[in-house]
Amino acid sequence: MNNKLKIYCSLFVTVLILFMVFSFFHVTIPSSYVSYGDEKLEFMDTPGEFYDVFDTVSHDGGHHYYSSVKTYNFDVNVMPKDRIQSSKDKALFSITNNQIYKMQMQSVRITTPSRQASTFFAILSFALPLVYFIVAVYIIVLVFKIVRRIREGEIFASQVSRFIDIAGKLLVGLYLFQFIVSFVYSMYCINHIHLAQYYVVYKNDANIMLILTGLGLMIISQIILMGKDLKEEQDLTI
Repeated sequence: MNNKLKIYCSLFVTVLILFMVFSFFHVTIPSSYVSYGDEKLEFMDTPGEFYDVFDTVSHDGGHHYYSSVKTYNFDVNVMPKDRIQSSKDKALFSITNNQIYKMQMQSVRITTPSRQASTFFAILSFALPLVYFIVAVYIIVLVFKIVRRIREGEIFASQVSRFIDIAGKLLVGLYLFQFIVSFVYSMYCINHIHLAQYYVVYKNDANIMLILTGLGLMIISQIILMGKDLKEEQDLTI
């Protein structure tokens, strides 16, 4: 077993163990435990911040025309404040059809008008899809190259191994990118977004399957290289 294969296998097992451990013990970093006296969480008509109002005057009087403004949508992880601050048994309940359930939100999607959103959100909403698109296109190109080599009968070839190794490293890199962005994004939201009755908290939202699949492909690339070396030894023996 070559050194690269040993390292890749060790990383795969380590990541798998860490994933299993953190599946049972979620780590969250809550925002500062501050509550405000005017906090309200309610159903209401859409406020004016989400509309542009145009005043026009005609012969029969004034008219108001409304148009929706551009908005940004963001998902954030949350935790109820009452869980930390007090023992009051206040909670959100669903009551319908003679059934009652206690509900607790852990993730919510918030919408903010573009004029209220910071430049950080605008950059994030543009940069993330761009990075995912570039990586996806590159991996698709590598897949076509791998398939072409295999159809040519070059299964145990250095080029096939190299393409698979690159694809694996791209997936690992994409996971690390997601992990860093998730942390930076969460820390920004914790410090800048204040929600009624809920704290914004951090949880690692990076897709664990990216790094597991990536490491798996990197292991396969080394196995192919070992197969290539064995095939060359057999050919020399014959």
